[in-house]
Amino acid sequence: MIRLLIPTLVSFAFMACNSASQRAPASEPTQFLLSSNDFDLEAVIGLIKGNKIKDAADLEKQINAGNAINNVDMDHDGKIDYIKVKENRNGSNMTFDFLAIPSSSQNEAQGKTVASITFSQNQAANNTQIQGGYPNYVQGYNQNYYNTYMPHQGLSFGDALFLAWIFSPGRSMYYHPYAPVVYIQRPVIIHQDLQARRSFFRKDQAIAEVKPQPKPAPTLRNSSGTVRPFERRPAPTQAKPAPRSFFNQSRSFSRPRSFGRRR
Repeated sequence: MIRLLIPTLVSFAFMACNSASQRAPASEPTQFLLSSNDFDLEAVIGLIKGNKIKDAADLEKQINAGNAINNVDMDHDGKIDYIKVKENRNGSNMTFDFLAIPSSSQNEAQGKTVASITFSQNQAANNTQIQGGYPNYVQGYNQNYYNTYMPHQGLSFGDALFLAWIFSPGRSMYYHPYAPVVYIQRPVIIHQDLQARRSFFRKDQAIAEVKPQPKPAPTLRNSSGTVRPFERRPAPTQAKPAPRSFFNQSRSFSRPRSFGRRR
């Protein structure tokens, strides 16, 4: 009786573990690496919309200038890490990733993306869409997403310096090597001082106001080109094979062996 129960109990335990693993969300990290409050993406987009930035080099300089935009400490050594701007292109879309380089190692190869901004030019609507957000290992990534537009109508070259630089014909992709000897390491700012310094910086620079919103669900396009919300589909169930019978068996069976001589 005990020998019969053991395989049954093992089978139930395996099914329970398998069911629990299926319920656990694969996209959610078990531990966040940092908080969205450590990098003020709202101020970065506000500087661009407020025409305070002329190019990516100027943006990288502003982020690391000690104005409280950057308070990232990936390696937890009590010092603010340097933020490097890295450009990526996908067709006409321009994406700028903000990589935190650990201050303890100062190794550019160990840089980790803390936020990103994508610029998409829409000729039909005569505007540029700006989308900004954090990766899913940043706490608050799903509540701090930015989606704003800059209309082209009525804008001169001097009114949109960053956009004019981004979409200038023949522009090479931005790359600036990390120079640790130039960067002055600063201690991490405590929370109470951080908010006060950021408020002062926004008022002093008169940057454009940008409000966060919840991150939208991913979208997929069907065969007709219509965008629809992404929805998880259940895994396809494999049809059970039909019970074998004489009629669905192969006819290429061998003749039963005869143990006696046929007369």
